[in-house]
Amino acid sequence: MKPTDTVIPFSSESSRQKAEIDTGFDESSLDNVYFRQLFRSSPQAIVLLDNQDRVIDANRAFEDTFYYSVGEARGRSINSLIVPDELVAAAEQLSARTLAAKVVATETIRKRKDGSTCAVRILGYPIVSGDQQIGIFAIYDDISIRRRFERRLKLQGAAMDSAANAIFITDRDGRIEWTNRAFTRLSGYRESEAVGATPLLIDAKGSQPGLDPSEWRSLAGKGVWRGHVVSRHRDGHTYTVEQTVTPLQDHRSGIDHYVVVQEDISDRIEAEERLHHMARHDFLTDLPNRYTFNERLNVELDRASRSGRELAVFVLDLDHFKDVNDSFGHPVGDDLLVAVGRRLKRVLRDSSPLARLGGDEFGIVQVDLQDPENARGLAGRLLAAFDSPFVLRGQEVHVTPSIGIALYPPGLGDSKSLIKKADMAMYRAKQAGRATFRFYEEEMDHEVQTRMQLGQDLHAAITREELYLDYQPQIDLKRRDIIGVEALLRWQHPERGLVPPDRFIPLAEGSGLIIPIGRWVMETACAQAKIWQEQHGIALPVAVNLSSIQFRDPQFVESVERILKETGLAPELLELELTEGILMQASTRIERILQRLCEIGVRLSLDDFGKGYSSLEYLRRIPLQKLKIDRSFVQGIGNGSHDPVIVSVIVALAKKLGLELVAEGVETKKQLDFLEQEECDYLQGFYFSRPVDPTKIEQLLTRGTERISPVDIYKAL
Repeated sequence: MKPTDTVIPFSSESSRQKAEIDTGFDESSLDNVYFRQLFRSSPQAIVLLDNQDRVIDANRAFEDTFYYSVGEARGRSINSLIVPDELVAAAEQLSARTLAAKVVATETIRKRKDGSTCAVRILGYPIVSGDQQIGIFAIYDDISIRRRFERRLKLQGAAMDSAANAIFITDRDGRIEWTNRAFTRLSGYRESEAVGATPLLIDAKGSQPGLDPSEWRSLAGKGVWRGHVVSRHRDGHTYTVEQTVTPLQDHRSGIDHYVVVQEDISDRIEAEERLHHMARHDFLTDLPNRYTFNERLNVELDRASRSGRELAVFVLDLDHFKDVNDSFGHPVGDDLLVAVGRRLKRVLRDSSPLARLGGDEFGIVQVDLQDPENARGLAGRLLAAFDSPFVLRGQEVHVTPSIGIALYPPGLGDSKSLIKKADMAMYRAKQAGRATFRFYEEEMDHEVQTRMQLGQDLHAAITREELYLDYQPQIDLKRRDIIGVEALLRWQHPERGLVPPDRFIPLAEGSGLIIPIGRWVMETACAQAKIWQEQHGIALPVAVNLSSIQFRDPQFVESVERILKETGLAPELLELELTEGILMQASTRIERILQRLCEIGVRLSLDDFGKGYSSLEYLRRIPLQKLKIDRSFVQGIGNGSHDPVIVSVIVALAKKLGLELVAEGVETKKQLDFLEQEECDYLQGFYFSRPVDPTKIEQLLTRGTERISPVDIYKAL
């Protein structure tokens, strides 16, 4: 290490000391007893050197600093004792300058007896006698500790200045004395702009405890202050920091300074707010979700209970929403839900809580009801809001809601029970024809309980052999022959009697029981068709209705193949009747399943054609063999409606497409004559036969292939 010297001219005559040349120094010449005491007791190492840098004397501090005793050092060159080899030349130059009547001050490195080094500050004074420089008076101040402390301070300062978090230090009054670079990046204020100001410079809200120095004085003896603070950037935008204020104590005067550390948590706060919002709102419509709706409803119920006022809970469900998804695709369905949410907001216009409860179901709370008629009025406005179509992705989509309403007299019901009651009323509105509203009534609870019990009983219906099949003949219009039958499921409940299919089929579909029940229906119908074939020698096709739920069974095609193999029925004698709802799903998977069924040899027919969203697109893609005109059009023949025109169009369409055509629900001679005139292929309905058990079908089959009339059939049955 190359020393840095500060040379000070030495001219004070009073500082010159007398010495005898031949013996070095005569201690008696140092007649100042105070000087001798200072020499011996000084905490700094003092060495007397001759003009050859040889040690004449040294004090106790020299021994403590360099680990040499005075006896070991006396007479030896100081350079050989304590100067590192690489600094000898510099040390000699230092001695030369000192002997040139200069006081020299420098900081450098010296070594100890054990080989360790220390940083020292050297003051060298020339000792002169007359005109001769006879030696050097050298003082060595060990500054190793100070150097380490300075390096530590420098390192700490650099660390604080380069820290990622903003740091500033204030005096006891809160005025900023120092800031690091991160503070400038975070706040936009340079250090020169911040120094002298208080942290209120960046206070976005005014006198926040974390930024108001007057609040910090209470920290004395209490440790640190931690918290979130909203700060304002120099350009005006705000940000949030997690801040720590630490008081620095002076043992005499108390708090001397404050160190403030700020970590920018704006992104974290924003992310937490987004997560909180997402947890409480629907991701699609951004409306409150069911959880938030329940919370808000509980608040309103508490208010209503205390004020003695009433409120109403609305549950609104879109009619045939699944058909919108199936016809236009799920993206359009999602757009519809968003548009419905916006339209409902416009109708409400006030603070009435609105939420998407799930799927296509929305919830509304109408507060401070003066009269139940207020709820009826809101229901009317909600229905009217759907009069105009929704324009989505260039397409007009018409949709209607079914609305259920539950009123809350103070003190009765909680949020969950009210939503449940409104939900029951909504289902009653759907049963009433949809696009309407219904208020909750107590008998609805009994109806729900009955439906739940019926669903439980349905689980055991197969094992208890309560399910059975009736068969309705299909008649060739020209030859009047039975050309096939449709298998129709029946449930004979041990207590409730015959349960209508429209009551238990939806329960089976909703619970997933339709898959095992559908499998049983197919097994039973195929086995019965095989019996007829073996006993009467007639290959009579049997039609089985399918539910869209059955297509969720990954083993559906395999189960059809297994049933045909086990019963021995030829595949062409099994006809599977599809609904338009199945085809409107238009998924590649369903199309692949239908194609595999055709490859097996099973025939496919489309049931209730014209009733739903009839589309020529799926008639082109799906390998169908037969169409069945929905009974609602057939029954309209002869009553002055446009139904005959629709039937004529469907007949012509089937002929053009090369599809067989069955007219369902034929009950009158007028209907028969019209269909015969239109050259419909096959008929099915009460005019010929109601659904009957297998034995009565056998009675018809014994007649052979002779031409039959409705009268003949009834006689046979």
